[in-house]
Amino acid sequence: MPKNSNMSESLANLIPAFSGKDGENITFWITQIKQIATLENWNKDKRAIVLKLHCRDNALKFLIEDPIASKENDFDNLAELLIKKFEKKQSFQEIQRQFSTISQKQNQSVKDLANEVAMVADKYVNVENTNQNCDSVLKENLKLTKFLEALKPDISLEVKKFGPKDLKSALAHAINIESALEQSCDNSTNNISNVDIHNILKENLMKDQLIADLNKKINNLTSGNVINNIKRDTASTSHEGDTQNKITCHICSKPHWTTDCWYYPRGNQSNNPRPWRRYNSHESQNVHPYRGYRGRFRGSQSRRNLN
Repeated sequence: MPKNSNMSESLANLIPAFSGKDGENITFWITQIKQIATLENWNKDKRAIVLKLHCRDNALKFLIEDPIASKENDFDNLAELLIKKFEKKQSFQEIQRQFSTISQKQNQSVKDLANEVAMVADKYVNVENTNQNCDSVLKENLKLTKFLEALKPDISLEVKKFGPKDLKSALAHAINIESALEQSCDNSTNNISNVDIHNILKENLMKDQLIADLNKKINNLTSGNVINNIKRDTASTSHEGDTQNKITCHICSKPHWTTDCWYYPRGNQSNNPRPWRRYNSHESQNVHPYRGYRGRFRGSQSRRNLN
């Protein structure tokens, strides 16, 4: 939708006036202004002007006569002042009835349910009690108890097995269970067993534990340790390479082990204590360690003597 600077072409004309009389919902009215302001990209000054222009009767009188509201030009502060002044206060009976009827709806997520329970529980305790210390303990107990009660039976049963101590931990388990149920429904919409749910939950918990362990290992590793390990490995590899390059045969002086040398005494040459002398002699080019001079093969009798 194009952004219009002219007020006559703006959606602001569709915003109803607010007079502050009984039956009007101040929260819904301010929400309308915020949505249109976001849609048309209004700045803060324009939001405050539109809010003031749409106030009538009691609301306009409040903005003029109230010493704080009359000097206020910020939209958020004006909205907060109007809500405090004209928001309909619920009686304790209404809040109690609303709290007792909370339950998870068909398409409601467990996170939305937890937010609803927390909001109504805050109202319920604030009306009933004025002791702040008592409020904190009572709120947490009420939130947890009501959340477990409002959950769907299959989710509530699995969450209770973990024995959560507060709403936050119960919500974390409920989210995992909800995800597991959705996976089970995707795989088989007709057959959902407790064993399948348990296996999926077990896999999710194992994945979470594995991720936590990996993060812990990564945090323990420092750049200094990594660099030292790299230097140590490099030095070790270099030392091994130098050692291999320094290997020299004692017979022919070539880079291999003496026992692997072609002239190393074997068979009938094994009694020679100094094989390099034979290598350096004039016979070295024609002598093979397993047979005599090249071209002169030993007979069968000589081969037997070698064995």
